[in-house]
Amino acid sequence: MPKVIFSRPDWNDQATKWGTYWTKVLLDKCPFDVIELYKEQAVKAPNEAAIKANPTAMYYGFGHGNSSVFTGQNATTVIDNSNVALWDRAFVHLLSCSVFAGLGKKFTHGSGYSKTYYFYVMTWPDDVAKMYYDSDHQVMLALWDKKTMAEAQKQLKDRYDYWFKNGPPYGKDYLIWDRDAHVITGDPNAKPEIEPPPPPEPKYSCPWSDFKTDDIEALKSHIFNVHCPVCPPPPERPQWCKWFGDFVSCPIPG
Repeated sequence: MPKVIFSRPDWNDQATKWGTYWTKVLLDKCPFDVIELYKEQAVKAPNEAAIKANPTAMYYGFGHGNSSVFTGQNATTVIDNSNVALWDRAFVHLLSCSVFAGLGKKFTHGSGYSKTYYFYVMTWPDDVAKMYYDSDHQVMLALWDKKTMAEAQKQLKDRYDYWFKNGPPYGKDYLIWDRDAHVITGDPNAKPEIEPPPPPEPKYSCPWSDFKTDDIEALKSHIFNVHCPVCPPPPERPQWCKWFGDFVSCPIPG
């Protein structure tokens, strides 16, 4: 099952207040195994540990940044030139200002913004902010749907266009700015390797072998034919033999 790492700071910062809320909205839609690095975990060491343990994960990072650094809790460094290579095999999307003007270009499979990311807010948590965050989230939603990086970028840009045309009449000023600031790095036809989930375990297991099945009658037949001991004459059969015979529907009388 693919892993998706979320770095989600939450501290006394206006932009972070809104961003962490909407990042949780995206996280709750994730159909795969989630590794959430929240608040004090949204710092350098836990992020490094998570990506080292899951080098091909999909990674969504929200936080402040600039052309040389992506930050997390309390604006402390999460990714910079010293550790960016750890994300070499990951599919990375960062909602962060200007990271892809510099540092972000080093990601093998990267998605983010080359300029300052602007958004409007009204009353908490409101549909004005939703236009911006919903548009940004399209990259991850597309990758989860087995789409390529190029297709994910198109889905994001189309969503910005949708909200610009159909959203509330206020607070839309920076949708086009953010749309045009979005860039991807690496092979545009690349996409995460998403394996189908393993089939569910059969309902019934033989206690004496590896035989498993969803059919209780098949289990009884297996036990009778493979594990049932040779029966002694009826008067000499122990009580457990009768119970065992009842369970497997033994055809031998007595």
